[in-house]
Amino acid sequence: MMKNICKPTKFIVLFISVLATISCSKDHDDTLLPVTLNGTKWTLKGFVLVDKITNALAGTTLNLEFKANGKIEGKAGCNDYTGTYTVSGSNITITADAITFINCEQNINTQEASFMSKLKKSKTFKVDGAKLSLNETDTKNALLFNVS
Repeated sequence: MMKNICKPTKFIVLFISVLATISCSKDHDDTLLPVTLNGTKWTLKGFVLVDKITNALAGTTLNLEFKANGKIEGKAGCNDYTGTYTVSGSNITITADAITFINCEQNINTQEASFMSKLKKSKTFKVDGAKLSLNETDTKNALLFNVS
């Protein structure tokens, strides 16, 4: 007597077809998926001030690292800094009050002061692939980073 092996095979083929259809459908918006900053490191590309992008000074390193424990650290151009951050959706709060006090050239000190001020004034963030923007109340004033 020959068993009917078609019934289980049909079920498996149907199951795989349904699974493939579900996994390949695009019913969701990837931009709404949660983004974590934990464990990421970014290097400043430039400052946005009233829609005008100004690059970081040549020869300076400004970066930002988000630690998994809600801490941040980085280099502000001349000095190192540490602080904390919290994220809720696309909103961000940054405190960066601990900074070393090395005196540098005036233009680097000015850039560093602007960077630290904008960092602390950041209200929202957006990650777009390998790019991060930290924005004040709007996108006309922002810090732009590339992933490190």
